[in-house]
Amino acid sequence: MASVARPYRSDWFEDCRFYPHTFQASSVNHWTQADVAGISFKIAAFALAFAFYPSRRTVYAFAGYELARYIIQRVIMIGFFPLQSRIVKYFVSQFRNGKIDNERLNLASPLKRKKFQVEHVGLKINGVTYSALQITHPNNENRWVLQATGNGEPIEHSAVQFAEIYKEMGLNVLLVNGPGVGRSGGHATPSTMGDAQFAGIAYLENELKAKQIVIAGRSLGGAAIGQAILKYPFNKKELQKYLVIRQMSFSSVSKVCAEFVGKICDLQQAQDHWIKKIVSGLVWWTGLEMDCVAVSRKLADLGIHEIIVQAGHADVQLPEKISGDRVIPKEASLAYHVYFENMAHKTFLFSSEFHKVPAPNGEKDEEGNPKMIETAEYAHMTSSSISVVESHTLIKNYVAAS
Repeated sequence: MASVARPYRSDWFEDCRFYPHTFQASSVNHWTQADVAGISFKIAAFALAFAFYPSRRTVYAFAGYELARYIIQRVIMIGFFPLQSRIVKYFVSQFRNGKIDNERLNLASPLKRKKFQVEHVGLKINGVTYSALQITHPNNENRWVLQATGNGEPIEHSAVQFAEIYKEMGLNVLLVNGPGVGRSGGHATPSTMGDAQFAGIAYLENELKAKQIVIAGRSLGGAAIGQAILKYPFNKKELQKYLVIRQMSFSSVSKVCAEFVGKICDLQQAQDHWIKKIVSGLVWWTGLEMDCVAVSRKLADLGIHEIIVQAGHADVQLPEKISGDRVIPKEASLAYHVYFENMAHKTFLFSSEFHKVPAPNGEKDEEGNPKMIETAEYAHMTSSSISVVESHTLIKNYVAAS
């Protein structure tokens, strides 16, 4: 896979206190079975309709259909991946580019005091440049982790915590903002979310010649690295240098959305309720499906070991040990579905961490109960690594014992 390193010119990068350069990854032309089936269906449907009704109205009808599909997709993405939405950025100041720029500049100082080197890297793929942070420490060898963050979590929010925790494992850190987040270009779809992490893997393998590559993702980040893994052409002679870690992620977008709606409509016990089927079908129709279990199957076939970290109950056996994490229900979790397929090269680690914790300021909700916030938001508010510390301790202990 060819790569080209060259200076990256932009006013913001030139003003930034980093060492700006960009990496050009090879274009990704990966078609999944769902992609092929969807395009084949559209072509066949259009050809059949035009054969019976060869008029402009047929063309207009299909154009209207695609426009409606696109609009609904973008509306769903506002809730599914709010960081990329201009509407969300308008109302939430901490997601605006200027705010994220300042955070990126400010995080360099505490890291450099601890002998970390922080560098801004542009990762370009399919004509889009994604904004990344490369954090190294002189005590670490050329061993790396690519860590994808969760929903509502720019890489700048937790870069310091990731750098410190992974240093204990002897790993340098590469963090990549997804499409439309911060200074990353493009607009978010499952494919482009995967492209951002794909470029990260290619950069570590081809540009930095990493001896070991850990590919990790938390929550939505676990799905993003999954999309990259499905596309990436791993060198079968070097599979032993890879390890994949997914932390409290979901089995598929359709499943987790259906379970969310089921919870809102009090349909948790009705597994095949028609409302859940409509939600799942809508996810497929808009092209937003991300099958994380298929990723685990590919890793098992390749022989790449995967660690799945999940919220779990103590002192009970699998599968009862698997629990929901206050956001992703147990039945929609990646761990739940992978466990029942009995795949090879899998390790399950269970944590008492949750997606949501009580707000640090004691704030109450409308019913007078403690307000629950995302652990990533808690970490940002308190400069604490609560969102990653326990699961990473489990991972560190597992790796040390292996």
